[in-house]
Amino acid sequence: MNISLTPELKKFVEKEVGSGLYRTASEVVRAGLRRLKEDQAAHLREAPRTLEDLETQLLQSIGRSDHGEGIEGEGVFRRLRKRIRESRRRRGEIEGELKGVLRGTKSKVSLSKIVIDSRR
Repeated sequence: MNISLTPELKKFVEKEVGSGLYRTASEVVRAGLRRLKEDQAAHLREAPRTLEDLETQLLQSIGRSDHGEGIEGEGVFRRLRKRIRESRRRRGEIEGELKGVLRGTKSKVSLSKIVIDSRR
């Protein structure tokens, strides 16, 4: 499998390898993918799985709000807008990476290792 990186991500990977924490670019990519997988799993654990779970969480939140434990609304919206911007930026980076990967059809595919290829 060949993966094309943006110049910014390529520099980041090279910096991580240069730091001595990782021996190869593949190790950096694997570490990043493990982190992404963990983050996604953590997000799934936090999300309500049933309508009953959602109702329970909502009632608990209402109870906390009634006791003055709520959060100022503008701060919540500010954080949500920031998360949306970051999500759109990441989605753009991922789409760019995928387009780079899908461009060259003469790429060698090896399921046993990841080859970092920064050619455009």
